[in-house]
Amino acid sequence: MQGFKSRLGVLNTEKSKLNSDLAEHQNLIKALTTERDALKNATLNESAKELAQQVETIRREKAALEKALADEKAAKVSTMSEQSMEQAATIVCERLFM
Repeated sequence: MQGFKSRLGVLNTEKSKLNSDLAEHQNLIKALTTERDALKNATLNESAKELAQQVETIRREKAALEKALADEKAAKVSTMSEQSMEQAATIVCERLFM
């Protein structure tokens, strides 16, 4: 009987130690989870800022390209109008002097 009580006392001591270790590890897990979530949120916020900056840069580039395209189209129309005027003047001159 004495051996049984002794063995039971050892097992209870081990159980208490394991419960204590378990609680300590659970607290560590909570702390690490909190730290992970904070880092994750910080990373997401930083990524969102970087993406917003990239979007703004792309918008500015798009606006500049659209303006350049519009300017080029206007220049082509202007050149075509000048060429049409020259052709009309040439035709009028040819008819006058024929």
